[in-house]
Amino acid sequence: MESITRELVVELINSTGGKAKVDLMKKDLQQANLSGLNLGSANLIEADLRGAKLIGTDLSFATLTKAWLNRVDLSKANLYRADLCGARLCDADLGGANLEFAELNEANLERSILRDTNLNSAMLNGTLLKSVDLSRAELKASTLRNANLERATLQGTNLENANLRDANLENANLRDANLKGANLKNANLKGANLKNANLEGANLEGANLEGANLEGGSFVCANLNMANLKGTDLREAHLNGATLKRVNIERQNLEGANLRYVSFEGANLQGATFQGADLERADLHRADLRRAKFQRANLQNSNMCHANVEGANFTEANLRSAYLMDTDLTGAIWTGADFKHANLRGATGKKEDIEDGIFKGSHD
Repeated sequence: MESITRELVVELINSTGGKAKVDLMKKDLQQANLSGLNLGSANLIEADLRGAKLIGTDLSFATLTKAWLNRVDLSKANLYRADLCGARLCDADLGGANLEFAELNEANLERSILRDTNLNSAMLNGTLLKSVDLSRAELKASTLRNANLERATLQGTNLENANLRDANLENANLRDANLKGANLKNANLKGANLKNANLEGANLEGANLEGANLEGGSFVCANLNMANLKGTDLREAHLNGATLKRVNIERQNLEGANLRYVSFEGANLQGATFQGADLERADLHRADLRRAKFQRANLQNSNMCHANVEGANFTEANLRSAYLMDTDLTGAIWTGADFKHANLRGATGKKEDIEDGIFKGSHD
């Protein structure tokens, strides 16, 4: 590989008069100081830039496919629409750089710094981003399918409408991150910190959220169907209008949670705690509610048709105008429950099981 200095690079740039792209393909530029140069549209395919300085360098539209960029300083560099597919960028500094619309598919950025970096609409499919620092970075509408972000720091990062399908975010820090409308289908978020994160309207179908911190997170109208929520604490999460069909939150604590309009259709809620929770207009159709605790919960206008309520406790619950058609009420505790205007058509159960409830205006 031919070694080349900054002076030779400057000569090449001057020789083109700025009208033709500089060809540095497979050149040895290790430790070179190329800061501030104009290398727009340059050919740097498989170039060796390890340890080089490119602070504020213009690399817009440059081709850096499979280039060696380990430990390189690209802080505040312009890499707009640059091609970095397969590039090696381990331990690199890209803080404050512009990588909008850049292509980084299958690149290795492990342990790199990307704080305050612009990666809007960038392509990072299959990219290795383990332990990277993406704090406050912009990744709006970026594509990170199958990307590995294990233990990455994404605190305050903007990932609105980003595609993170099948991405690995295990133990990642996403505190205060914006994931509104993001696609996280089948993503691995095991042990991730999502405290105060915004996931409004996000798609988390089939995602693994086991042990994740969801405190203060907004999941309004999010799709959590078939997600793994084992070991999560949903009490402080905002789930209004979210869908949690066929999820397993057995023995989870949702005491006092706001679950208005949430869909738990076919979900496993065995032994879960909903004491004082707001489940107005929630869909619990065919849900497994065995031994669940609904004391003083608001279930007004909820749909509990065909739900399994065996052993559940509805003491002083508000079931006004609730739908309990074809539900077997046997074995549950209904002491002081308010069934006013509830629809009990087709419901079954012994009189003594529900005689302590309030039934004014109910339909049976």
